[in-house]
Order: sequence, then structure tokens, then C-alpha cells
Amino acid sequence: FLSLFFKQFPFWTYPLIFLGFFKAFQQNLKLAIFFLLIILFNLLWSLNYDIKDIEPYFLQTLLTLTFLLYSGLLLLFQILERILFWLRASEKLRTSISFLVLSILTFLFVLKFPQEFKAQNRSRNYIPYDFSMNLLRSAHKDALILTEVWDYYSSWLYLRFVENKRPDLEIV
Repeated sequence: FLSLFFKQFPFWTYPLIFLGFFKAFQQNLKLAIFFLLIILFNLLWSLNYDIKDIEPYFLQTLLTLTFLLYSGLLLLFQILERILFWLRASEKLRTSISFLVLSILTFLFVLKFPQEFKAQNRSRNYIPYDFSMNLLRSAHKDALILTEVWDYYSSWLYLRFVENKRPDLEIV
């Protein structure tokens, strides 16, 4: 989980996540406890599995942390607005500084995009497609195929309903 967490959230987002927790505890204690319970129970449940592709099991925790990151970002802008108001900065200066901070944060997110896109791009992975096509080619007409492997079934769904391949087959 920690490896996935450090891949998904750059180091500069950690203070924003903590600000989001702070804001949640400050504004709505029940909601903050709910977020903590989601994270706690999701991690306890997911860490019991010893499987190779465990990452999807952590989605609830990652989505909760993303929401808290967004909440922390809102609190950062509220704090910045109060400081600038307290310093009696003009409206134009407040808008410019807010825009500058938002531009820097956007730049940091955009900077990470090519790396993430390259890591997640599966457009040239034809293994599921080829496997399912081989399965369809080897099946007799009007065959019923029983499987408990989602990887076979999901790729068959694509071939059957998007590419309209072998509508005579049924996979369960």
C-alpha cells in the first residue's frame, strides 16, 4: 500500500492531505471519523490478501485521500485569502496570488501526467484480446463455456458486444 501511495501522491500533497483531515475534523467530526474508518477498515481488509494485483483493493482509501487532498486545497486557499485580507491586500493582488498558487499546483499535477500516462497506458497490450480470440476460435458452434476467471470473461464481453464476434457462444 505504501508503495502505491507514494506513487499516487507526490510528496508536496502530504501537507494538503493533513490540512484536509484538519478541515474535516474542524467542520464535521462525524464525517472525519467516517473517513478514518473507511481508511482503517479498507486497509485492514485489503492487507489480509496476499495476491499479486492487490492495488484495486486500495481504491476506497485512495479515493478518500484524494477527497481529503481536495479539501486541504480548499482550506489552503481559505487560509491564503484570510492572510491577504488581514494584510489588506487589494482585490487584484489577492486574485493574482490565488491564481499563481493555483497555477503552481496545476503545473505540479501536469508535470506528473506523462509519467503516469506511460505507466498506465495499456493500448498496446493485446494479451487479453488474443487470448479471447483464441478461445472463440477453438469453441464449437453454440458452445457453452464455463469459467471462474474474470480476465477471460471480461475480454469476451468486449468481443461479443462491441466487436460482435461469435454471438452464438455463451460464457458463464
